[in-house]
Amino acid sequence: MTQLRFGDGEDVSDVLLIADAVTLSDPGKPMLAVPLAEDIGLTFLVEPEEVGTMIANLGVGNQGLEDWRDRTVRGGA
Repeated sequence: MTQLRFGDGEDVSDVLLIADAVTLSDPGKPMLAVPLAEDIGLTFLVEPEEVGTMIANLGVGNQGLEDWRDRTVRGGA
């Protein structure tokens, strides 16, 4: 996932999700989230089952990256 925009240039999301071969081979491994607009460099992990919820909530503005950054993650990336 990268920064998505509507045709009018409005941002939908401002986070990049990274998953390597190890992450993709184990469905329980969290993905690395990298902010692209605000708080650049403050990466954090997101549980795979929460990625869709995170992207949807960021897209409609219900939550910000700071809401996800402080969550506890079960395993390492």
